[in-house]
Amino acid sequence: MLTFIKSYGIIKNMIKRTIVCLLLTLFFTTLAKADIGSLTATPKHQKIVLTWINNDLDVITLVRDTNGYPGTITDGIPVYSGTATTFIDDNLFNEVTYYYTAFDCAGSFSCASATPQRDISPPFPPGTVTEDFPDKDINTIGSYTIYWTMAQDDDSDIIQYAVQERIGTGGTWGTIGYTSQLSYGFTGKIVGNVYYYRVSAKNEAELWSSYSSTSDGIRVVNKAVEIPATSSINYGQITIDVAADAFIGSVTFTISQVSPPANFASSTPLMSQFLSQCYDLLAFNSGTLIEVQPAKSLLVIFSYSPINAGTESDYRIYRYVDGLWQMVAGTQTVIPNENLVTVRIGSLSTYVVGYPEATLTKVSNFTATPGNNRQMTLNWIFPVDNRVTEVIIRKNTGTYATTPKEGTQVYRGTLTNYTETLLTPGTTCYYTAFTSDGGANYSSPVFSEAVATDTTLPGLVGSFTAKGEFKKIVLNWINPADEDFKEVKIIRNLYYFPQNSEDGDQIYQGQGTSTVDTKNIINGQIYYYTAFSYDGIYYSLATTTVQATATAIQDETPPSAIGTITEGYVSIDLDVTSTGNYLVSWSFATDTESGIAGYELQERKDSGEWGTISDNIIQTYYYITARQYGSIYYYRVKAKNGADIYGSWSTTDGIRVVSRYFTLPSAVSYGTGTEKIQVDVPANAFDGTTTFTLTIFPILPVTNFNQATPKIKKSISSAWQLLAINSNNEEVMPTATLTIFITYPEAGFSSDEEMQLKIYRLNNNYWEMLPSENQIVRSDENIIQATITTLSTFIVALPSSPAVSLSNVRVYPNPFKPSKGHDKITFDGLADAVKIRIYKITGELVYEKEYLATSGYVFWNGTNNHGQTLGSGVYIYVIEGSGEKAIGKIAIIN
Repeated sequence: MLTFIKSYGIIKNMIKRTIVCLLLTLFFTTLAKADIGSLTATPKHQKIVLTWINNDLDVITLVRDTNGYPGTITDGIPVYSGTATTFIDDNLFNEVTYYYTAFDCAGSFSCASATPQRDISPPFPPGTVTEDFPDKDINTIGSYTIYWTMAQDDDSDIIQYAVQERIGTGGTWGTIGYTSQLSYGFTGKIVGNVYYYRVSAKNEAELWSSYSSTSDGIRVVNKAVEIPATSSINYGQITIDVAADAFIGSVTFTISQVSPPANFASSTPLMSQFLSQCYDLLAFNSGTLIEVQPAKSLLVIFSYSPINAGTESDYRIYRYVDGLWQMVAGTQTVIPNENLVTVRIGSLSTYVVGYPEATLTKVSNFTATPGNNRQMTLNWIFPVDNRVTEVIIRKNTGTYATTPKEGTQVYRGTLTNYTETLLTPGTTCYYTAFTSDGGANYSSPVFSEAVATDTTLPGLVGSFTAKGEFKKIVLNWINPADEDFKEVKIIRNLYYFPQNSEDGDQIYQGQGTSTVDTKNIINGQIYYYTAFSYDGIYYSLATTTVQATATAIQDETPPSAIGTITEGYVSIDLDVTSTGNYLVSWSFATDTESGIAGYELQERKDSGEWGTISDNIIQTYYYITARQYGSIYYYRVKAKNGADIYGSWSTTDGIRVVSRYFTLPSAVSYGTGTEKIQVDVPANAFDGTTTFTLTIFPILPVTNFNQATPKIKKSISSAWQLLAINSNNEEVMPTATLTIFITYPEAGFSSDEEMQLKIYRLNNNYWEMLPSENQIVRSDENIIQATITTLSTFIVALPSSPAVSLSNVRVYPNPFKPSKGHDKITFDGLADAVKIRIYKITGELVYEKEYLATSGYVFWNGTNNHGQTLGSGVYIYVIEGSGEKAIGKIAIIN
């Protein structure tokens, strides 16, 4: 039946659409043309362009569907409503046919359909690119905007443009940005460069056009002047006087401060350095970037920064031509008192003021004389030449340095002698002397050579001593003051004082003044030492002044006790922790004879026995983890020295692990799951600084309920330990009454039983009920409150008491299902002494026993008098006691 109904619905829908299509076909030419006009649908990329005739300016509603022409306004998705005659329906899927019907207010309609197709043709490139608008060829600020005309695409819209830039005609094109606008801005362009641009367009089909034609370029300069608008142009350190007829027609004259295009080392004549900024001078036909040269010479005036007095007459203006610097031909005039140099130029290029290299006067009488202790004394006569400001001496091995850049610099300055030390004896040293003007000009070289010598033994070490200690000998000395001192070597012998640097075991080698010999030292053994100084060539002699002996001694004294031990953090002692993780730390012990070899750490829980945690601790701390809640942990530490002798113990004041602690005065509350506790502590309840602690015990520490006062039938909550600790980690009691609120979980008891709940406290390891008159059960909140004057461990429990009659006997679980985990049946609400009989439904007795139900309940495990498990079935129980009888049924399902 359901299949038939579903098929009928499909057939009904198909008939409806067929009728609509027939109606649209029959009446399209009459009704549609009369009021709406022909609806046309032109497919594009992911969209369709719809047009129609609306002579009456009616409100037209355009409805779209993908299964066929909509027959009513609600038979599809309305995409347009208004009086226009065109609409673009976008965000469509390519290759999907869309059907449209246009409705007017009078009920006339017109239909059309189309299928969007993916655009596979890239767009036409953008139009002409211009730098600024109108187009500019020269820019003096390094900031401008480029513009272009919109790209076209017949099938899909343009969504983005890519902008490429090229520096100079020989540069490489690189994409520098994307935009959806018809412009792109630039800043910080470098003076002296010509920048060209081209643009590509991307359509909605992610197709890119070819690049537009390249822009005509824009040159960034520091200054641009229309000629002949002025006769004198200046910028920075340069001024150009331009005659009125220096150029043919109107031109733009530009000045650009640029970096020097090449090193001056290849200049003609050779330059030693630049003395001014470098400027690029160019002229262009107005409106273009076509360079032109002047028809007549121009006067260039350069200001410069002099390097040394007396050198200014040599300064010249250089021109950069074909990759080289060349001095400008013609007469150059230097005006020293104004720091100016001028010359006439016949063509435009890059110009700078340079200092031609000059030959300086050499030193004279340059000699190298060896000393007798690895020294070399150099002497010379400083030249009489105002240009010379210093002497430079270079040293080489095997050959002379011929330029000021070769070899190693030995000396640079204005003296006439210098002594070099710590040379290698027997080495021939080749020295070259140059004079310099402080810039790039040097004299020709002057040479001298000599062989380094050393004929002096090194001095002796002083105050050499040896002191015996436990398994070590402490050695001290003073190094000699020799200029060529390199190091000290100490040699040890077991039988006599070493006579040379190889006569025994080497104990030390270096430039220090002390060492400790621990190499295979045996207590009671005599050791002989000799200290030799070394200058890199010779060792000093073995005399009595550099000899010492000592005997290692046995350590018989224990180390000192350690300092204060803290639980918590380094040097911060805590009395309580709520994590069970903390650091035990202590201060170093000392032992002057054999040193400290390690520490032993022991722990004691509460009043238990001490136990060793580790006896080989190198640091002065140990990290303790996972200690149990509700206990106090004590620690003690002793040190062991290098002779395996232990010092005395140092003991902590203990740390208590609790669930939560509070520094009073503070709100005191804590909870876990459905169990919570709150303690109201008056401001005057404790004297001095007090820490209040709460600790929860999900497993009760004491379960002797039959010895409770009164007896406990069952506990309802976890145990809560409440303690207060003073600044000495001592437990203290309150001096005022506290109120406690314990939230207990639902325990499956009756409402009558709930009102009998009481708070018990642990007293000398036995539970005793708090006074009933001080307790209130708030059953609607599962809270029981009480007032207390002492701190202890508390639980919520149901007191036990025998029933006075058998009128309220309860038997549970019933039915009894051992397969579901049941292990006993409880008979509750009993009198003090009862007899229980169990019968089969047929009347056969299977179980009988007398009980003393002092707690008001007893248990039966579902067996007969012979200890055999009873089978599934219904059984009759009979209970007799207090002159009464209770009878009922029990079902057992195995």
